[in-house]
Amino acid sequence: MIEHIASSASPSITSGAALCIQSGSLRRGDALQVSLAGDTRARARVERFDMTGLYLSVDGQRVKCRPWQKGDMDLNRCRGTSSRFTVQSVEADVEAFA
Repeated sequence: MIEHIASSASPSITSGAALCIQSGSLRRGDALQVSLAGDTRARARVERFDMTGLYLSVDGQRVKCRPWQKGDMDLNRCRGTSSRFTVQSVEADVEAFA
């Protein structure tokens, strides 16, 4: 498991929030330390990363992300190699990603 640094201009990880992850390679089980607006933090775990999207578990929630696109929420830039995503959906159940 590798721990990555991530940031968001949003105060929470909700639908529409943009995430910048300081990494070019994410794998299942990797951890994210996410800095949010207002000096708050969240921890996330990569559940799946494939052609269908980036799937995270965050505080008991399932979070599905898609690649960030121009026109999405403003993005805090990460240093070095980074990956950029927009939260597409958040669900309350974090049992298992199919």
